[in-house]
Amino acid sequence: MGGGAVPPMIAGVASLIERISGSADWSTEARAILAELGQLTGADRAYLFRLHEHGGFGLAQTCLADWARDGLAPLTGDRRNTDENLRDADPLFMSWTERRRRGEVIRGHTRDLTGYLRADFEHQRILSFLSVPIMVAGAWWGHIGLDSCFSEREWTEEEVAALRLVAASVALAVARSSSGYSRSEAVRAAIVATSLDAIVTADEAGRIVEFNPAAEAMFGLSRGEAVGLPLWDVIVPERLRADYAGTVGRRLSVDGSGPFGQRVEMPGRRQSGAEFPAEMTFSEVQVAGRRLFTAFIRDITERKAAAAALERLAYADAATGLPNRAGLTRAMASMGGASMGGASTGGAPMGGEAALCVLAVRFIDFDAIVAGLGQDFAESLAVEAARRCAGALLDGAVLARIAPNCLAVALPCGMTDPGMMADALRGCLARPFHLANRSIKLRVGLGMEVAPWHEQILDDAVMASLQAAADAVVVFDAALRASRVNRLTLESDLRTAMEVAFNVETERNVRRPGGLWVAYQPIVRLADGGLAGFEALVRWDHASRGILSPAEFIPIAEETGLIFALGRWVLEEATRQAALWTRFGLPLFVSVNVSPRQFADPDLPLALTEAITRAGLPKGALKLEITESVVAGNEEEAVAILKDVRCLGASVAIDDFGTGYSSLSYLHRLPIDVLKIDRSFVTGMRSAGNTRQIVRSVLDLSRCLGIDTVAEGVETAEDAETLREYGCRYGQGWLYGQPLLPEDATRLIGAEQARGV
Repeated sequence: MGGGAVPPMIAGVASLIERISGSADWSTEARAILAELGQLTGADRAYLFRLHEHGGFGLAQTCLADWARDGLAPLTGDRRNTDENLRDADPLFMSWTERRRRGEVIRGHTRDLTGYLRADFEHQRILSFLSVPIMVAGAWWGHIGLDSCFSEREWTEEEVAALRLVAASVALAVARSSSGYSRSEAVRAAIVATSLDAIVTADEAGRIVEFNPAAEAMFGLSRGEAVGLPLWDVIVPERLRADYAGTVGRRLSVDGSGPFGQRVEMPGRRQSGAEFPAEMTFSEVQVAGRRLFTAFIRDITERKAAAAALERLAYADAATGLPNRAGLTRAMASMGGASMGGASTGGAPMGGEAALCVLAVRFIDFDAIVAGLGQDFAESLAVEAARRCAGALLDGAVLARIAPNCLAVALPCGMTDPGMMADALRGCLARPFHLANRSIKLRVGLGMEVAPWHEQILDDAVMASLQAAADAVVVFDAALRASRVNRLTLESDLRTAMEVAFNVETERNVRRPGGLWVAYQPIVRLADGGLAGFEALVRWDHASRGILSPAEFIPIAEETGLIFALGRWVLEEATRQAALWTRFGLPLFVSVNVSPRQFADPDLPLALTEAITRAGLPKGALKLEITESVVAGNEEEAVAILKDVRCLGASVAIDDFGTGYSSLSYLHRLPIDVLKIDRSFVTGMRSAGNTRQIVRSVLDLSRCLGIDTVAEGVETAEDAETLREYGCRYGQGWLYGQPLLPEDATRLIGAEQARGV
């Protein structure tokens, strides 16, 4: 059973009905009644229109009374609402007239109206409206309504039901004035006939004496069939009848201690035998010396379904159906004997609790798979990985998906050896996955934490997984926590540095303590050593740590989504700088790196268009560098994006070729202009082995396909000579210069111009 007071809407409507029914002349209190109705429903205006004949043009309506919040003009006295013509009006108005004749509710928004009604409602500042006809002896007498004038709103079924009840009460009061209806009969008829809830009344013996239309619809039984039957035989399942008749029934009918005014949840039963969740409120009334008991019954099937759906949203992953992070945390707290509301120990284990083993399984290449093969494929892969892991679990272990790229398993330590559990998970994920006519190997890193339950145990396991190489397991220790704190600090510092760099009021691209700036590393023609262009490289001169390697902060930007804003800023700075260099008259280009997440961003073409247009760059002056991982396995989408990039006037380079998902077969299908040979191959040419032959083969293939080549990591004259001999067109590395400040790069261009190379 659940307890609670009668809902305010029901109590308020009952008070209004009593007021209307108890007044000798209800019309004298019409405005006060409307004010109470408006405040009860939260409306901005409440009104009552009366239908009548007008000698000049026949059927008309006039506003008898209204109430409105401060700032709204009254309807009464306005000529628009006095003897308003209901004939020969526009089609929509005439349609409303016919609908009201049939007793239909009118509701909606002014923005959806046309013609006369649109103009009239806008004049009265109406945004949303609701009106119910008042039917007296089956005929349309007038209507009562509500307006929302300060904001649009959707009228709830509870509000519609409330307005229907008041309209029915007015109708009965009008009829009573001419036919002598009793006050109690008016109240009873209004509530019983129009209530959305089932209303069932029983006598002291527990037999039904009243059964309203809503009860007929709810239980599948007509009033004539229900009256005289035992209350519990009709409304609850057979398996519960004896209990309710012997407990609740006795409290209601014998000792008077029943749950009057409280909400009670219990199963209801339809005539078909189907059960449904119901909420019941009981009341007692004395009639002619007899005690009658009324049950107000509401079908809460939809409410329960909504609550279950919210539960799933809050604690389950939609794609896999597994618990999400919140669901796993709740399960672990129960598993470890901890209270979710207990005092925090700052991450330290709580004494006296059972030890848990928590394993985080991180999909290392998930972002690359999303970028290369699409979100749908990546989700399907995660679902299949979860299915395999579920098959490897012991009873009592809980599997969850705590992030798009991470699964987690929690189990009490006494169930199995943690290392064996980790091996089982690695083993089930080691086999290639076959999805959508593709075969793909999923690389995973596992993190483990074994400790009594504490609030950070899951984060500790995830933190360890971030340190794990492919197919390896890392066990959490205190050093990892320090690393996490360091990472969070760097993330905060990076956000601050980006805010400063993006501030257009400050001097552009200036190296300052704590600031971000764009450096430019020269790229030369190997044939004659002449300057061909630059690669734009973001740098961070941290206030306390000095210049940080991009390897230290770019992964943070990728994981947090900061890469989108950072990448766009680098693109804008590089194109702006390239435009400034065009004054030298040299055919220079600038290369800008695009990360896998940026490449998958649907706003990339727009950002590229804006940057090129704003800078006014000539065609070919900008090259976008992407890694192989963003195109491998998803060539069709990649081709479409790369074609768009080239149509915008930019060239496309594949960066670090040979280190990722290298496939020489896709080179002839992709619209690319440049291959950048990774520095590891250039360095490898200096030692014995077949690296030279690999480099030569790549250069030969590129030349056949008409693709330019840039060798990275050129540090010696011997490197340059070998590459030139093999036919590589461009070189980049410390032999030609480290990344330069913009002003230093500008001086280098000036010197190049002076040399006339």
